[in-house]
Amino acid sequence: MNQIVEQVNLAMQNVSATAEESAASSEEILSSINEVTNAINEVSKSAKDQSELAKKLNDLVQEFTI
Repeated sequence: MNQIVEQVNLAMQNVSATAEESAASSEEILSSINEVTNAINEVSKSAKDQSELAKKLNDLVQEFTI
């Protein structure tokens, strides 16, 4: 009976360790997702700024006549 209790205890410790590793991995994944999201937002803002600049440049070019 004591051996069964020890086996159950060891199994519970293994499950606990696996859960802790999983939680740590999940936190790392969340951090990476946040970094990617921030990078995507920066790219989006940059693309918008470039689009606005292109429009302004196009408007300036339209003022010239040949």
